Amino acid sequence: MSIREAVASAMATWPGSYEEEGRTYVPTHYLYPSNSAITVVVEGSGTSFVVHDDGGAIDEASAAGGKLEKAHRLVGHIVRLFGLNIGAEGVIRSPIVPADQLAATVVLVANASKEVAHDLTQRIQPRSYRDFRSELSKLLEIKFPKHVSRNFALLGASNKPHRFDHLVRLADDRQLVIDAVTNDPSSINAAVVAHLDLGRAKPSGIEQRIVYDDLERWSAADLNLLKVGARPVAFSQVGEVLDRIAA
Repeated sequence: MSIREAVASAMATWPGSYEEEGRTYVPTHYLYPSNSAITVVVEGSGTSFVVHDDGGAIDEASAAGGKLEKAHRLVGHIVRLFGLNIGAEGVIRSPIVPADQLAATVVLVANASKEVAHDLTQRIQPRSYRDFRSELSKLLEIKFPKHVSRNFALLGASNKPHRFDHLVRLADDRQLVIDAVTNDPSSINAAVVAHLDLGRAKPSGIEQRIVYDDLERWSAADLNLLKVGARPVAFSQVGEVLDRIAA
């Protein structure tokens, strides 16, 4: 397989646009600081369209613990550099564009939303917890569309069934079992016990990973405990790790 064919094959798995309630959603390759993919919205009809981020950049800052007053005023200069505007509600929006400018406008809006999210998150002190479980779920669905099962049960060496957050079906009959843990004893212990029991069963073709939120403060002891169950992965690095596993 040539490099061009390999690239074309890889990119073909990226999810396409979809419609919900009269809106068309377009997943892009741009990422927010949390590593979640940026999706923009296209609205309009005929030959006139508007593209916006549905407030995604502001939501990203809020999820990181941001409580910035009048955030749209803080980042207006960034948005204007892209030829876009941001309203008081925090939505980054394009002017009306024709169909032949849609692709470029999608890129502009996604890029502007990324830059705004980065600017806002740098202005705040991140809180110690975020809902990175849902962010991990979204990332897996984007990277492995239609190949992810949630809350999947597998038997361990003890013959006891354990439920795992995600099971990803990979090429060559390989599977990835992946859990997200928070920094509390019950979450850590549950993941370690389940992964340890599954690992002892030595299932063929299965790889195991435990993902932790590295915005939280983890002790060396707790990270070492995660290693007893499976290889731990920081959420900030999970995209690169998934790419290597899937290769």
